[in-house]
Amino acid sequence: MWSAPGFPEDGKYALLSIWDMDGAVIVYDANTLQEIKRIPMKKPSGKYNVWNKTHYSEGTSH
Repeated sequence: MWSAPGFPEDGKYALLSIWDMDGAVIVYDANTLQEIKRIPMKKPSGKYNVWNKTHYSEGTSH
């Protein structure tokens, strides 16, 4: 199972998690979609766009 991608404050990377016992968090270059790094994990879950969730913009839900 894949998660919706999260983005850091600068939007440089897209972070995607594969929720599986042999899962991973995958870091992609947000412009080229080239895989930068794969971090093996068992069922990684969580939000990787912490900046977006903690700094609300007027007129948005986040």
